[in-house]
Amino acid sequence: FILNKFDVNTITIEVIGAANNVKVTVADLGTTSPATITAAPTGTVYKYYEISKENLADSNIKKGTVEFKVTKDWVTTNGLDPATVVLNRWANGAWTALTTAQKSSDDVSYTYTAETPGFSTFAVSASQKAAEVNKTCPTGKVWNEETQTCVTQIPTCGADETLDTATNTCKKKAGGVVEALLAELVQDFL
Repeated sequence: FILNKFDVNTITIEVIGAANNVKVTVADLGTTSPATITAAPTGTVYKYYEISKENLADSNIKKGTVEFKVTKDWVTTNGLDPATVVLNRWANGAWTALTTAQKSSDDVSYTYTAETPGFSTFAVSASQKAAEVNKTCPTGKVWNEETQTCVTQIPTCGADETLDTATNTCKKKAGGVVEALLAELVQDFL
């Protein structure tokens, strides 16, 4: 079924057995969920859709695929990550995030496909972009990828140095200086 009239472009249904006189209807419900829906899906909702079918039981559906699009303006305006766009299905009193993949994009929109085991109310949603992390650290600190924080840089001291933990710097070992002076005295004596 090709539906270029809505943000839902195409619905493909693979059936188990024969299916005759199948009719699919898509209703764009906008940004307000139906009164019968008691919870919101995760993320920011783009739109809700009611996709219904006639002459086809869910048990006769092997797989359904919904191709849909969202505008780039919506993604940008809401600070969303286009990689997190997902088609959610309302069934058995809960939202289920369906496997969703980006298919393409153009100057105006992103196009996605999602697989569904049946048809009912759907919501397209997305999550916020991850905050950009400032990885610039003050002097004496370095960025730690594991903890995602600046940590004190501990220098590697040479064999003739010790780490001064108060200043986090390497200092010459006292013994090395004494040994050098003794070596000079021995040289002078000989």
